[in-house]
Amino acid sequence: MYRERMLNLPPDEVASTLAARSELGSQYDKALAESFVERVGEEIDKRVDARLAASGAAKRPKSSHGAAVGLALGSMGMGLVITAIALGAAGGFAGVLVVLIAWIAIAVVNISFNNSRS
Repeated sequence: MYRERMLNLPPDEVASTLAARSELGSQYDKALAESFVERVGEEIDKRVDARLAASGAAKRPKSSHGAAVGLALGSMGMGLVITAIALGAAGGFAGVLVVLIAWIAIAVVNISFNNSRS
């Protein structure tokens, strides 16, 4: 029962792929398989979209918590590297100015990202 429900592919898709294979020969196996998998994937996507729409899940905003954490950690790492390079290479007022500009840019990117999620 599970297999029948999950593999309920249109019979003509399977038949047409097998017919094409018998006509074209084994040298086209990879291309035929990729094409078949793509069509099956599209059918699965349609079914998932239909189920999400029916359950109302498609209307809920997608969570980007992982992206926010990644951006925050990446920003801090990049900021520390830029700080170390700027203060080590330039030092003095120029280094502090570069660090200040870098951290302001990082803050702007993070704030913009956070505002776009709301």
